[in-house]
Parts: sequence; structure tokens; C-alpha cells
Amino acid sequence: MPDCVPENRFGYAGGRPCVVLKLNRIFGWLPDPIDPAVPHPIVRCVGENPADNENLGQPDYQPSLGANGTSSGYFSQEYFPYLKQVDYRSPLVAVVFKNLPRNTLVMVECRLENLNNAVYDKADRQAMVRFDMFMQE
Repeated sequence: MPDCVPENRFGYAGGRPCVVLKLNRIFGWLPDPIDPAVPHPIVRCVGENPADNENLGQPDYQPSLGANGTSSGYFSQEYFPYLKQVDYRSPLVAVVFKNLPRNTLVMVECRLENLNNAVYDKADRQAMVRFDMFMQE
């Protein structure tokens, strides 16, 4: 994704900010997918409320899965399980927010989906990350 490099100021200069999500290392953990046809942990970023959702629009993900006009990112199954491998790198997903309005605070939640053993829980902040985005003029 060309927006996700330092030379492009991670997309902020062009109004397409890029955020990179990392899945923490959990020794021995294997994702247990709900849908075995999609064996990866899926990540989807949404607004915290309807106004945020409207301002957020549909982000682009890399790597991505998509169907029916929607897309999501995924953490490749090849990274699991983590067993203290030499030169292990944590899985990453780049998210580009293409239509973020300027001078508007947008509250974002990125959630893990398609897992029996990592269930999204907003109250306990499990299987999710929350952050605010604000782009000035």
C-alpha cells in the first residue's frame, strides 16, 4: 500500500491515513475459525457510533478479504502458533482510511472476527483495539 510508507507520511499528507495493526504474540495460541473456509483471524474497523461509522467510510486493508462490497483485513494463518521461533515476526494488517473528514474527531474500533477462541467484548476490551483519529486542515 503506497499510503503506508514514511515517504508518504503514512498517508496523512494525502488525506488517506494508514494505521498498522499488530496481533500480540501469545505462546502456543492457534486461531479457531468459526468459518473453516476462511482459516484466518479477520479484522474489521468500524466507527464507535453511527456518526463515526458514516465519517469513517469503508477502509482498505492489506492483506484483505472481500465479498458483497465489503472488505476486511486478516492475519495470515502462517503466523500461528507462536513458539518462540528465531526471527519470528508478528502478523500485521495495514488499514487505510480513505474518506476521513478533516477537523472531525472519529472514534474507531478494530475488532477480531471469525474466531471461536477470541471473542470481541467491548466491556472487557478483548479481541479489539480502540483509537481516535483527527486530521487537521
